[in-house]
Amino acid sequence: MPKTGKKYSSKDLIVDGKVKQRRYYGKNGKAELDIDYFHALSKSLKKTVKFPHRHKITWKNGKMKREGH
Repeated sequence: MPKTGKKYSSKDLIVDGKVKQRRYYGKNGKAELDIDYFHALSKSLKKTVKFPHRHKITWKNGKMKREGH
């Protein structure tokens, strides 16, 4: 997914006709939030991660960091 986009917009990642992820962009066009609707998980995470779930995105020194599970 693109790290930047049109300000106050969103973009969908479509896989097999389904929304896998939606990314939201803020006032400066930088990614701010991802919502994951499905993806592969390791065995240790399968019991704890529920869908859909959110990942806050932060920026530091021009680099994007997606907070995870």
